[in-house]
Amino acid sequence: MDLNALQQAAKAGDRHAEKVLFEVLSERFQVLAYQKVWNKEDAREVAQEALAVVVQSLPTLDIHTSFAAWAQRVLENRLLAYIKIKQSRRKRDGGPVDPGQEPPAEPEDTALKGRLLSCLEEVARRNRRYARILNLHYQGFDTAEIRRRLGITENNCYVLLTRSRSLLRDCLQKKGHVT
Repeated sequence: MDLNALQQAAKAGDRHAEKVLFEVLSERFQVLAYQKVWNKEDAREVAQEALAVVVQSLPTLDIHTSFAAWAQRVLENRLLAYIKIKQSRRKRDGGPVDPGQEPPAEPEDTALKGRLLSCLEEVARRNRRYARILNLHYQGFDTAEIRRRLGITENNCYVLLTRSRSLLRDCLQKKGHVT
């Protein structure tokens, strides 16, 4: 499903495209939000808030890159706001708001981040296309948009993604962080 094409059609006044766009975004947002907040009601609320931002912005939205990536960023911003609210409530109340509902916080591993950046630089030195495709994928672009931006076929896109991930994984294994 090409969200960019649906967004363009919806902006042009196609009601069916608008309906499909929001159904797809609603489902996608709820799944992604649930992966972060581990509570279906809260995930649904965060997804609806993100959709409200998309609905308000759609008529005047002027995106020159990817609507899918922009929509993903809107959801991430709503998730960050949700997390900040939860953290402030926890600090105020002196404990977790919903015990058992939140995943345990993972400590930040600055050494791992440094090794990851080092490995990404190594991938870029070996093949700039590998680094570029990893970067576009990380930014939330779907494979259709990546193919369009890089001017490659579908099969080549998946080959490049597989090889770049393999190089990254091998580098991290050498540095002792992936099994």
